[in-house]
Amino acid sequence: MPLQAMLNRTEFMNKLPIADMTMRCPPVAEYNRTGGGDQLGADIGVRLWQGDIILGRMTRAEAGEFEVLVDLVAQTGRAFRCFDIRRPYPLVYANGLGSLTGFSPVIHTLYPAELRELRIGGLPPLYRLSTGDYLQFAYASSPTRFGLHRVVTTGTADASGITPVMEVDPPIRPGAATGAAIELQQPWCKAVIIANSVQPNRTRQTISEGLRFSYVQSLR
Repeated sequence: MPLQAMLNRTEFMNKLPIADMTMRCPPVAEYNRTGGGDQLGADIGVRLWQGDIILGRMTRAEAGEFEVLVDLVAQTGRAFRCFDIRRPYPLVYANGLGSLTGFSPVIHTLYPAELRELRIGGLPPLYRLSTGDYLQFAYASSPTRFGLHRVVTTGTADASGITPVMEVDPPIRPGAATGAAIELQQPWCKAVIIANSVQPNRTRQTISEGLRFSYVQSLR
């Protein structure tokens, strides 16, 4: 059966033998320095998650599978669900425990004037989110977009499963709505492989290594 245009985590990220990865959401800004040494800046673009993925050593048999997957996703119109392998779960539950079985986290409250603050509901009582944890939710329509954010201020859910007001980064984009489902386990963004960034494997005897590529978040 043909793979979908956007590969899910099982089909791509969780399958690849990733040896090294970077993931960040850098500012897109322009800066000027005054005569007094002050640095004045202004945002000039949309912040997007981006980075590099380097695959580890693989046998010739393994190389064939992973090379074709990367080449497939690198084609125009293809994408994959990208998550940070360093932090696939909230820090307190780094081994995947702290089960959310029976619970459905959602955006409880938004604060449009701030763009960076929300409350999460639907969590187990006393569920804890730490600085640096990721969370993901869908927003807008035609097309549906996927927001990926990191927790800035730690928060612990109360007995009703609702967190205090928490700051997240990057800012929440227009279209987010209360009641939207939140993903806390392997939270992801839609990403595409940057054109011409794929560097192929080099093979020595029976071992191949060096396959790598750069990616960037897509809001389309």
